[in-house]
Amino acid sequence: MHDTIYSSEKILLKTACGFSNDSLVITFTGYMDQFLPESEGFGEFFFAKNGIDAIHVISKSNEWYQYGEMKDIINIILKYKSSYRNVFAYGISMGAYAAIRYGNVLDAIVIAMSPQYSINPSVMPGETRWLREAHRIFFTEEESVIKNPHKTIVFYDPLQYSDARHVDRIAKDIDICRVPIPYSGHFVAAYLSDIGIISKTLLDIINFKFNINEFMEEIHSIEKPARYYSEISHSIMKVDPYTALSFAQKALEMTRDDSSYLYHLSTLYRRIGDLRNAEYFIKKAIECSGSGLHYKRYLSLILIDEGRFDECRELVKTMIGINGQEGEYYYLMALCHAYEGNISAAIENGKKSVSLNPKYKRYKNTLDKLIRASGNRFFFFKYMAVVKLKRSRFIRSVMNGFFHINKYTRIYKLFCHARGQSFPKLPSITRTMHSNRPAA
Repeated sequence: MHDTIYSSEKILLKTACGFSNDSLVITFTGYMDQFLPESEGFGEFFFAKNGIDAIHVISKSNEWYQYGEMKDIINIILKYKSSYRNVFAYGISMGAYAAIRYGNVLDAIVIAMSPQYSINPSVMPGETRWLREAHRIFFTEEESVIKNPHKTIVFYDPLQYSDARHVDRIAKDIDICRVPIPYSGHFVAAYLSDIGIISKTLLDIINFKFNINEFMEEIHSIEKPARYYSEISHSIMKVDPYTALSFAQKALEMTRDDSSYLYHLSTLYRRIGDLRNAEYFIKKAIECSGSGLHYKRYLSLILIDEGRFDECRELVKTMIGINGQEGEYYYLMALCHAYEGNISAAIENGKKSVSLNPKYKRYKNTLDKLIRASGNRFFFFKYMAVVKLKRSRFIRSVMNGFFHINKYTRIYKLFCHARGQSFPKLPSITRTMHSNRPAA
């Protein structure tokens, strides 16, 4: 029976119980692009299908469960869990962070996939993936070290530098069972799903049949999925975007209409200065995802690069209509006005972005430059020259051309060898994957 037992502005608690008193799984949702009233709990359908009782903690905002009401949530869960023999806490990324943090008080066996120790820059310096979120969150849980849950099983990609750092940091606080899956990337659960063993793995853990040695043998024996090639592409895109492009195309050829691969291909084309193909693939990603605010945000950056400011503003207005509390959208609006030379309108939107996320340095630095440009004619012309140079297709293409050097690939091969991993055979770059897309 599915029931909502707690709901507030920030969080939702649902139960799907009545199947069995053997095991209870407490899930925590990961990062969501947009919360909808019909949003399901993490793994809700899977656990109900397999007759496993579950309590789903659903975050309505991406704040890494830094809510004052979490103590009330945990107390409610503790009342439910008392009648079960075995309790598990399960999550991925942001959800895995919560599963590990609350695993001790829940006395649960934690199944964590690509967890973070913290996204607080003062706790994990160098973690930049969620800076916008980190700067608007008031952190509470990082005040103390993590306490040992009943047991902690961590699935992660050891070659994903940021994720590996978090796992190493978690291991300083608690005992963990590491399950390394090379080239699975941050979305390790999706990787396991792609190769068809996520269900078996979860059920084996819940039924106490999981054997890590057998699991690793099975992983290595299965044909590599598209996500494997996509992750290699991510790993080398900053040092060799052309080689990364070939791996990204290989991944897309295996899946065709996966929005995440289309988005990644778009980022690579933008990196090498091919804005026409970058726009084509990000629009395909938006089409395949249905909504994709993150993808629409990236499309707005491409429109700015192309100097299509009117289109960009209209796109940003639609995003503000969906979520008017996101500072990034006002920042994009400020960029549009700044690139057109309308500094007063740029300042107005810049102030709005800073008011929504006052700790985020990029917003503050941009606003400071805009204010300075408004009162200093020399600085205004200097500022406009810099922003136009950044938008230059020629400069972007030339700078990325310097990366098309085989030595970077050789360095990465040596890195793989040092890690005990093989570097896959390089697929060739295909120039026309879709007959209806622009020529590269």
